[in-house]
Amino acid sequence: MQGLDIHSLVTFVLFGFFMWITIFIIHIVIYRGNEENLKSYVFGKSLQFIVCLLYYLYPDRIDNSLIVITTPLLYIGCAIEIYMYYLYSGKETKRAKKQIIWLTAISILAFILSSQNVTIRVVVTSLYFVLLYSFLIYGYTLNQNSTQIQKTMGWIAVIFVVANAARGIFTLIQGVELPVFSDEVVQIYTGLVWAAVAICSPLIFLFVIKEKDNINLTELNATKSKFFRIIGHDLKGPIGQFIAFFDLIENNYDKLSDKELRKYLKAMKDSSERSYKLLENLLDWARSQTGAIRFKPSQLNIRELIEENTNLLHRQSEVKNIRINTSNIKDGTFTGDRNMVNTIIRNLVSNAIKFTHEGGEVTISNEFHEGNVTISVEDNGIGIRESYLPKLFKIDGGLNTEGTNNEQGTGLGLILCKEFIDQHHGEIKAISTAGLGSLFQFSIPLQAAS
Repeated sequence: MQGLDIHSLVTFVLFGFFMWITIFIIHIVIYRGNEENLKSYVFGKSLQFIVCLLYYLYPDRIDNSLIVITTPLLYIGCAIEIYMYYLYSGKETKRAKKQIIWLTAISILAFILSSQNVTIRVVVTSLYFVLLYSFLIYGYTLNQNSTQIQKTMGWIAVIFVVANAARGIFTLIQGVELPVFSDEVVQIYTGLVWAAVAICSPLIFLFVIKEKDNINLTELNATKSKFFRIIGHDLKGPIGQFIAFFDLIENNYDKLSDKELRKYLKAMKDSSERSYKLLENLLDWARSQTGAIRFKPSQLNIRELIEENTNLLHRQSEVKNIRINTSNIKDGTFTGDRNMVNTIIRNLVSNAIKFTHEGGEVTISNEFHEGNVTISVEDNGIGIRESYLPKLFKIDGGLNTEGTNNEQGTGLGLILCKEFIDQHHGEIKAISTAGLGSLFQFSIPLQAAS
């Protein structure tokens, strides 16, 4: 390409890196003094800046010794940048972090071992960036929950992967050497893509952080609204009923028959149980939001857990003559937080009973597959409308549905389940057809760690 060479692109990228690093540092100092992710991102970009600066200062002295120093720095800088992006994808990050570290370490070793052969060196570097940027494709492009900004970065990653793949394949097939400042067309085009990504990606990263802040703010406002709604309405209702029945009994005690007295006492008991259950969920939820619940993993027996929780819910199922079927439970153990897993199972089974008609059935089963345990709770109750399913585990979903016996609820239990399953790095999903019943499944790793 006439009038354009790699040295010009390096100069352009160098200026872009300097500008963005300066902006980020000012941003950290003024707005985000404690934002560790942003600091890590700046560190990664700074390593890339150092590499470009060395290439810019010594364009005629780029030999094997300089390449062996700068390329590992470039690998590490880009790895940090991609991982910082991946943190905002909503995907499980612990495994990705290990994979990126191993990928980078193996690639650096392969590059050093092949440093005397320019062709192999180029192929190793091209393959490394194809694999590294595939994390963005997986986390952003192929992620249904990605925002528009994340999708944009994902497609930029696709272009970057294609460019590096083309460079590696061209080098391997042609057997040509492509030193850093080669004038080969494929090197120029790859350099253009590199320059565009290097300049655009920091701006997109700022937008990604901003989007995350907006989402957190929306969730915080929804959390406050949900909290005050529960206090002002859902909790006030049963307590108010309790007081009303108490006043009724106190003022008419001599006039009430034994049958009427038992009826009102039962109503008071039901109201108290509703208040207690709501307060229990509310307290657990509040503690989870403030980080007061510590993750304490231990070895758990799945059959014992399910039996323990079905026994606790025996009276609730007995009142509606609902059979709880646990015949499909498979023996086994896994590592998890006992209190959290108990809360998850108890809420899911309690909900199934709540939305199942008298004489119905709730089935609990489990599977062990690919290092995970999956627990399923299925009912033949009233089901859930398809439009409600995406809102079930969201604090701003606003769902508040009565059970088949007019049992009250707030939807807080499912939100709490999602919180605790996330602590285990697991997943939960709901499958339902209105009028036919629902299936709730959650999976957590056999060796859960928070």
